[in-house]
Amino acid sequence: MRNRRYGCGAACVNGQIYLVGGSSDGLSSTDSVECFDTKLEKWKMCQPLTTSRLGPAVVALGGCVYVMGGSTQAEEGIKHLCTVEMMDASGMWVPVASMHSVRSSASAVAVGGLIYVFGGFDGSQRAESVERYDPVSDTWEFIAAMTEKRGAHSAAALSI
Repeated sequence: MRNRRYGCGAACVNGQIYLVGGSSDGLSSTDSVECFDTKLEKWKMCQPLTTSRLGPAVVALGGCVYVMGGSTQAEEGIKHLCTVEMMDASGMWVPVASMHSVRSSASAVAVGGLIYVFGGFDGSQRAESVERYDPVSDTWEFIAAMTEKRGAHSAAALSI
């Protein structure tokens, strides 16, 4: 990596591992995106996000990288986000429909052509809610909540 960072998200598309957002100094969020080419074994800087994000949820789906929520520094202090960006095949970040809830430090997976985002932190408490995104209709919906509030957790999808 070229830049130290923590609180970033990661996703893999076509043998490219993307590290998205996070913080390099522990105080502010970053919009930087780095990519590791697993064949060439080299890092490169990519197009930055349109919004800096610490603790975003990140997944790959359909050859695109989706970045959801997180937090950013604003004039009034830390702002938790519900906005979503997608890196398309050209490498550009474009906005897609926002989630219904602000979330930082949430987890996400892509399964069956849909994205699921679990829990997170809304600025005052952890959440148990789950949202599902359909990229075909560009819509989010709430689905069954988790039984416990969770934040700064992980999720994984297994194909068996």
